[in-house]
Amino acid sequence: MLGPLARFNQTIDRCYRLVDHYKKQSRVGRPGQHLADVLRGTIVLACAALDALNEELLVRALPRAQRRGLLAGAVPTTRASRALVADLRRPAGPPLGTRAREHLRWMTVQRQAMIEELVVNVLGAALPSPAPRSS
Repeated sequence: MLGPLARFNQTIDRCYRLVDHYKKQSRVGRPGQHLADVLRGTIVLACAALDALNEELLVRALPRAQRRGLLAGAVPTTRASRALVADLRRPAGPPLGTRAREHLRWMTVQRQAMIEELVVNVLGAALPSPAPRSS
């Protein structure tokens, strides 16, 4: 069974092949409807791959965060992440990963704000420092 990053890379490779197909078929001017549909479908596939990768990485990180006591200090700011943390803090119930997936399937983890909310405010990670600007 493939891990989350390998599955993401496999899906993105499919996207590259679809883009290559689009490039081979397209001509100057507006593309045909079928080619435009292929390109739109490719974008949707890439977004779904990113969403699945983010979800899987978060589900895998949550048990470690719980064992280290990081969830006790979580300060979520959105209603969805507050509900997730409250459910994860319950001692009994289904396994942590199952509970996390149940909440994450209703969240869009493609948006930078939601990823930041979950990684910083729930898992307690620090934001990466910005790269130095060259002049």
